[in-house]
Amino acid sequence: NSEAIVLMTYADSRDVRRAIDDLDDLVEQFADQDVAFYLIDASGESDKDVIAEQADDDIAYPILVDDTQFVAKELGLTRQTDVVILDPANMEVVFRGALNNRFEEGSRAR
Repeated sequence: NSEAIVLMTYADSRDVRRAIDDLDDLVEQFADQDVAFYLIDASGESDKDVIAEQADDDIAYPILVDDTQFVAKELGLTRQTDVVILDPANMEVVFRGALNNRFEEGSRAR
């Protein structure tokens, strides 16, 4: 029932923890709109128990686990901190890229 769905790739890393702080700012910007925010772990390597523990303790977003990496491949997610914005009415990708210029490929500003 959301107007948009935002997915950011997740892994247990310093870059992702920093990106989550920036994602928090984005959530505040869209607080008055019906936008759903999720993290997606598509590494296939993460320990689900560790993810569940982090989700309970440190992370305010649901973490979707994509063990087969099918969803990530379909959405074109290839790097940690990549973001996809979906229009849930037709499941169309309306944006794919970096959360901000700090996390663009090749950036040293992290």
